[in-house]
Amino acid sequence: MYVLIPECSTSMGRQKKNPVYCLLKKSGHLNQIPEMGKETFYTRQYPVCVICENGEEILADHVIVIDKLCFGNIAKIFLEYEEAFWENDVGSISLIYEDDTPASVSTNKMQWLKYVQSFSVPRPKERFGHILIGWCPADIADLVETMTDGELSTAITDHLKMFFGRSNIPQPKSILCTKWRSNKFIKGSYAFLPVGVDGQVMDTLAQPLVDGWGKDLQILFAGEATMKTLYGTVQGALLSGHREADRLAAHYKKTVAPTSTTSLDKQV
Repeated sequence: MYVLIPECSTSMGRQKKNPVYCLLKKSGHLNQIPEMGKETFYTRQYPVCVICENGEEILADHVIVIDKLCFGNIAKIFLEYEEAFWENDVGSISLIYEDDTPASVSTNKMQWLKYVQSFSVPRPKERFGHILIGWCPADIADLVETMTDGELSTAITDHLKMFFGRSNIPQPKSILCTKWRSNKFIKGSYAFLPVGVDGQVMDTLAQPLVDGWGKDLQILFAGEATMKTLYGTVQGALLSGHREADRLAAHYKKTVAPTSTTSLDKQV
């Protein structure tokens, strides 16, 4: 369960530092709010109390609970070498097991190396050096996040030696693995729609929060999870930002830049 608390910048800042533990949906949460420019206070009622992991409580007007979207994970393992052991014109390396069949495919995490089948070579090498990027999907991504750099380095080196048929492939001089799932403020790397869930939920998530009078925009939402035609992509994240910029421009009666392209969702 992921929540957003758009009560005010102060509350959002505290929530960002302390992951949410649970929500209490009760009426009657009261708080004394100082009036602007005055020494007096007024009483404000909040419908929800959010309890953080450290016990801190935050009162909120709105809480958005994303319970229909799924959040997947892709891990990237960056392997840096002193010298490349692959040819200069190689842009990617794919590993295929000749004896694989549909029946042999296993979800056993102990066989995780079988799923490290794709490596990218960042180019040009004058900028990036001698680097391979290994891609790990789904549950395997969750697993490699728990492994040490030494464990990953040894296992992947042996894996590459077997496929290349070379015993002189060195271990990388440095290694870095993404940890999107284990980051307690992120918990994954991309959104996707589970079977039976309509993309309309992403349209709903994209709707801005307005004030109590329905006039002023308070919080706008962008990100690939708000683009039902491009979720899980960098392009979707980029275009969602363009969409919200256009929304702000229209709201404040400003001219929208002619190069902005944000209408992909409207075509569906």
